[in-house]
Amino acid sequence: MDFEIIPTAGWTLPMAQERSQKLRAISKDTTRVEDWAAYQRANQLSDSLYKATGKENDPYFIHTHAYDSIQDISLQMYNQLFNVELGLGGWENINIAHYWNIEKALEKHRYKGKRMLIIYGAGHKGWFLRQLKKRDDIELLEMKPFLDAIKNK
Repeated sequence: MDFEIIPTAGWTLPMAQERSQKLRAISKDTTRVEDWAAYQRANQLSDSLYKATGKENDPYFIHTHAYDSIQDISLQMYNQLFNVELGLGGWENINIAHYWNIEKALEKHRYKGKRMLIIYGAGHKGWFLRQLKKRDDIELLEMKPFLDAIKNK
């Protein structure tokens, strides 16, 4: 098969461990009870909206703006409350790190007519799409035709 795999993750095990420690500390900090409760409520709201759709693991649904909007409920709260404090493990911060690597890969192949597939956890999709739409040198493709092709095999 003629393709190249370009690693673009900005995440490391030490970053994950540090983030986990910081979140654990925040969850137990008596001066942060309101913040932690707001974060938990946002997660519960996102979870309940997913369940209400009846499409929790449906790849067609995962590739919609509705899915991204539901994700943003919890992720934006998480970002607002903890991004700065979590440093490199914060939501905005890690997306910036990932996207910087994606940008390098896109630049490497700019104007070469290449098709690129970016694979991350679905929660990152909305953030990445907002950035990718700012570029004038790429065409974003909808996933539905690809999912249909797999389904119809």
